[in-house]
Amino acid sequence: MRKASKELSNQLETAGIVRISALTLRGRLNEVGLVSRRPGTVPRLTADHRSCKLSTKKNYRLETLRWKDQVTEDLRRMEVAGWSEKLKGGDPKMEGPSDRRS
Repeated sequence: MRKASKELSNQLETAGIVRISALTLRGRLNEVGLVSRRPGTVPRLTADHRSCKLSTKKNYRLETLRWKDQVTEDLRRMEVAGWSEKLKGGDPKMEGPSDRRS
């Protein structure tokens, strides 16, 4: 932060905006909550992490494929049973309570 505050102080002075010392600038920035922090480190993924992540992705993919197959099979069954024609043609037996007119 010291180097950055000194550079910022010089830039402000060069631009003719204000003349302020690096120490004062650092204090003012700290007052408003802009403090210098080092980024935290995170442990690298271990072989166990990678294998668990991969198996989760594979399981998700398999479940998605099973779901798509099930939906496709259900649609085929509906077509065989004639449901698609009833829904398209407006069969009175297929109307819900809000569709009926008294």
